[in-house]
Amino acid sequence: SLGLFACMLFYTLTSDILLLLARFFVKPEDFINVERRGFLAVGIMAFGSAAIGVLQAETGPNVYEVDVPIANLPKDFEGFRIVQISDLHIGATIGQAYTEKVVKMANELKPDLVALTGEMLDGTVELLKPTIDLLSNIKSEYG
Repeated sequence: SLGLFACMLFYTLTSDILLLLARFFVKPEDFINVERRGFLAVGIMAFGSAAIGVLQAETGPNVYEVDVPIANLPKDFEGFRIVQISDLHIGATIGQAYTEKVVKMANELKPDLVALTGEMLDGTVELLKPTIDLLSNIKSEYG
């Protein structure tokens, strides 16, 4: 619901700015139709954006492989693989099934090191402990 509100706010502000500019180009008698269309467009875009966000959360995370060139890197560290999991937001939307999928994907990458960054929880530790504990199933050479 917060995401939907944010989309509505953004699209409403954008629509209001465009409507303000439209006053210079649209005859006053036609302006009521422009306002109605703007209202409908804001609703459609906000609900569409929220739906896309929910679908992306349900389909799972994306994996991006990044090579980081480091000058004078010791030979022992060549090919060292770090898996970074960022902004997981375990909570009402991101539950056990999603977290298990993240753990499986991380393990398939065979990391040497795992970095957990960003916001991991959307709720209290007491309520989300069983799901958080799934992250301990991530395996890496150096932790």
